[in-house]
Amino acid sequence: MKTMALPLAVVLSLGVLRAEEPARELSSEETVAALKTTAETFGAHPALWARMTVRVSDLIGERTEEGWIAIARPGRVLRRFEKPAPKTWFLDGTTLREFLPGRNEIYEKDFSAAPKLLKLVRAGLGGDFTALDEFYGIKAFAGRASLRFELTKKPGAPKLLHRRIVALLRPGAWFFDEIRYEPEDGDEIVERFTEFKELTGEKPAEFDVKWPADARVTTTHVTE
Repeated sequence: MKTMALPLAVVLSLGVLRAEEPARELSSEETVAALKTTAETFGAHPALWARMTVRVSDLIGERTEEGWIAIARPGRVLRRFEKPAPKTWFLDGTTLREFLPGRNEIYEKDFSAAPKLLKLVRAGLGGDFTALDEFYGIKAFAGRASLRFELTKKPGAPKLLHRRIVALLRPGAWFFDEIRYEPEDGDEIVERFTEFKELTGEKPAEFDVKWPADARVTTTHVTE
């Protein structure tokens, strides 16, 4: 894996990303250009790895999960959680698998007959927000050292989608530094990504997932 080198000025500014700094709202034309530039930058680094921290807030309180994410655009996203309990989510092509070691169970969803839902799953797991313009209005804000995209759900969008998504990144970054999901009701989720590394080779070892042969598998064929 090749480590992403961060200039000192960028390292010193990372704290700003967490606190939605005062920013100028971009025009529609500037927003389209910012989305295009971001997509091109992400596309220039199609395979990457990052540390991941997920904070979930609900009526009971807050809980934090830690692990890592590996992305090989366009169709592979692997999320491995290590704390407080191990679990694995792996989107490989049209199939999403969730493995819960504590139960020795694999939940498998086949989206081959549901291309629209697959598009949403890829966007949600891999941060491809340009694929969500059908369902969200998108605004962009430029701060001193960051870009902020705010996505607000359009009327008539699927109920399962979050009401609002806010994503922060440094200009030129390979992926988002933080993504916040605000639901209509239920859990609010904040995901933070650090320690970015570029994956090399045709078949990065990170995607070599060994599924236990004795696990109980439940398969659902998703339709639209």
